[in-house]
Amino acid sequence: SPRIKRSWFGLQYDEPTSTADLYLYDDIGMCGTTANDFKEQLLSLKSDKINVYINSNGGEVDAGLAIYNLLRRHSAQKTIHIDGIAASMASVIAMAGDKVVMPRTALMFVHKPWTMADGNADDLRKTADDLNALESALVAAYTAKTGKTAEFISDMLREERLLSAEEAVELGFADEIDEQAAHEPAA
Repeated sequence: SPRIKRSWFGLQYDEPTSTADLYLYDDIGMCGTTANDFKEQLLSLKSDKINVYINSNGGEVDAGLAIYNLLRRHSAQKTIHIDGIAASMASVIAMAGDKVVMPRTALMFVHKPWTMADGNADDLRKTADDLNALESALVAAYTAKTGKTAEFISDMLREERLLSAEEAVELGFADEIDEQAAHEPAA
């Protein structure tokens, strides 16, 4: 069957400036942007600079970690722009940027990984252990960007923090506030 083009993920390339723009505007994983779709687009780029624009409520941890690692390995200078919200796994993906920029009207949400489970007591204990392993991976991404301790990040995840742009910059999750975004007329 022919492949259906999805509207939630986009790519623009400007050859003269060797800059590519990737738009991540949906859930992460099977119900939105898959790691494979992202990989195909990213690896097709020969750009020196990549802008990744995020407005996502997050999604699946495995897909998000793959996208994070794909971005980290890419040799281009990566600037992440949080256009609306980078929640959950989208906030982890944002940590792959060399620079993370947020207008004052953007938000970032961090929390411990969630799941749904069924089964007997042994199954549920294993699920809890698996969640702890996933949390360790998230903590590693956040500490690499922020320079904060694993304990500090773990406490934030436990609190389920919704961060304003100012808080994100203060805590090291973002690098700068885009003052111009609030003043530009809509296109």
